[in-house]
Amino acid sequence: MTPSFFPAKNTRTTFFAVLFYLLVGTSFTKDPWHLRPFHGTFEVTTTVVDPTPPDQEVIYDGAGTATHLGKSTFYAHSFVNRPANQFHGTATLTAANGDDIYTEFTGSTTYFDNGTVYIERHYTITGGSGRFEEASGELDGNSWGTAGYPPGSVSSFSRITFTGEISY
Repeated sequence: MTPSFFPAKNTRTTFFAVLFYLLVGTSFTKDPWHLRPFHGTFEVTTTVVDPTPPDQEVIYDGAGTATHLGKSTFYAHSFVNRPANQFHGTATLTAANGDDIYTEFTGSTTYFDNGTVYIERHYTITGGSGRFEEASGELDGNSWGTAGYPPGSVSSFSRITFTGEISY
């Protein structure tokens, strides 16, 4: 007779307990790196801080709703290269409980003769605070607005729409 780690009468019980855990128990554990869909819409104002070419400093500030955040705020600091119609910056999305999602973004603008501008952005999620501390992912955003350049004044209102994926 060969020695066994488990007594013979408990081997079957142990086997089924382990099998049950592997088949059912692990399906309830949270995978922190699972990509989840992300959608959001924010109403923002755009304030030109410094209109000096080539890199115009612009602040975006607003509120809206997003998956994983609920009612939330949006704040971005951007530098727009007007001759190239390209920009880059950082943005923070803040949930009602204070948890943040931090991003870096790049984008391009298309200006129209009627004074409107179409803006496309690509965001890389770089982390956050609270439940988003180790967050990562990619988001795409777009908006329509009005172009204007008086420094220190609100130069446009727009709605930014986000789609993408986040893991946390």
